[in-house]
Amino acid sequence: VWKAVDSNSGRVVAIKFYNRRGGLDWSHMSREVEKLQYLFSDRYVVQLLDVGWDANPPYYVMEYMEYGSLEDRLQAGNLSISEAVKTIRQIAMGLVHAHDRGILHCDLKPENILLDEEGQPRLADFGQSRLKHEHAPAVGTLFYMAPEQAELSMVPDVRWDVYALGAILYRMVTGKLPYLTSKASESLASQDTIDKRLKTYRTLLQTSALPLEHYQVSGVDPALREIIDRCLAINPKHRYPNVQSVLHALALRESKRAQRPLVTLGIAGPGIAVLLLSVVSILLFNSTLNRAQVLLLERTEESNQFAAKSVAAQFQKEIERRWEALAREAENDSLVDYLQQDADSADLRETPEEISQWLNERFKHWNAQFDEQTEASYCYVLDRNGRLRGITPTGQNLVGDYFGYRDYFHGQGQQLSDKGPVPEVIQQRYRSNVFRSQPDERLAVSLSVPIRNPQNSGEVLGVLVMESELGHFAKFQANRSQLAVLIDTRP
Repeated sequence: VWKAVDSNSGRVVAIKFYNRRGGLDWSHMSREVEKLQYLFSDRYVVQLLDVGWDANPPYYVMEYMEYGSLEDRLQAGNLSISEAVKTIRQIAMGLVHAHDRGILHCDLKPENILLDEEGQPRLADFGQSRLKHEHAPAVGTLFYMAPEQAELSMVPDVRWDVYALGAILYRMVTGKLPYLTSKASESLASQDTIDKRLKTYRTLLQTSALPLEHYQVSGVDPALREIIDRCLAINPKHRYPNVQSVLHALALRESKRAQRPLVTLGIAGPGIAVLLLSVVSILLFNSTLNRAQVLLLERTEESNQFAAKSVAAQFQKEIERRWEALAREAENDSLVDYLQQDADSADLRETPEEISQWLNERFKHWNAQFDEQTEASYCYVLDRNGRLRGITPTGQNLVGDYFGYRDYFHGQGQQLSDKGPVPEVIQQRYRSNVFRSQPDERLAVSLSVPIRNPQNSGEVLGVLVMESELGHFAKFQANRSQLAVLIDTRP
């Protein structure tokens, strides 16, 4: 990386050159530039200014961060607890912005966090980053990398960045890396291949005693210890499920700390009353109490607003994932051909094997991408006459039955009579009202998309529907003080 001056603007910039067009360097550059384009204008990310794809060697130009990296800052000495918490909160905010755009960093460490002119951290080096839908492995840096990330068959996971966040906070607080010892370094150095080194790293983390250096550091309160411990959990299921949850925990810790002056003052009150005039004591107490209460309420409100927005964004993304999947599958040629057949001449009580197998495969594929608690319950196809033409898991006793009265078919926002005329089928994607699903009578919500005739986009042949049990669209993280509740405000 070179420091340079833009001849047009006079601005100091950083230029990163790639020495080889082929192989790792070129793919690394392409991947990094792709992710930085998604994060254009994000104040938590070092900004991309220009790319020289056709230059020899290729390069890209970025903002110059004159205060170096967080690693440089840590080499100069440990941060105070308040500085460490402030820094990790800003890093976490940057990760939230990246994750909201579908980007996982996958190599978060102090060297990849640069400090701007105000000393604020900025995320950098997205060469190992992955989009959430990518399945390619991404190897991070030892002792900042989650143990499961060292398994090359694993799909990138947002909890990898949560682990790295915990490792950075541990380093800032203690000056050391979790699990890093001279014996561990020797064991890793003795391995002659990358695969062996990664396997040794996984085994080391899974068999070693938990890192507890932060328990010995003055100023690390129980709430902060719990945040570090949970970020560094070896089992990813025991970690925070996402970076928003880490921010919620930090905000909750801060609000509890704001209550401490109230407790201290309540204990010291009788002694103060003896020493000072009662009127002065009361005025002083009330003034302090009011300031603390206002501060507590403001911070609690900020925490709740941020939590609500994060939960809403998480829920929206889960809904969008399902609609995108349905829209892709609604274009399947076999499905379209099946629905173009004359419904009067078809055996509506039996779904062709090809369609049944396709539905079952897509249903399993979708649910493999969701958490166990957010899996879909059913996937089914209705023709333009509202007749069920295929369903999975198998429900052949329902195939051929009329369900055109359900609002996921007609989109009118209410369930119609099952004896009335067939209503007009939906023309765009639709989320149904809550209804009782057949045959198990569970409360459910369905997402549906129209299946169109490719020769005539205005003609709808039927609908493809994904049904989920109520409450199974997204998994919200709660704690003793905060509970996420989603309310459908429609009549």
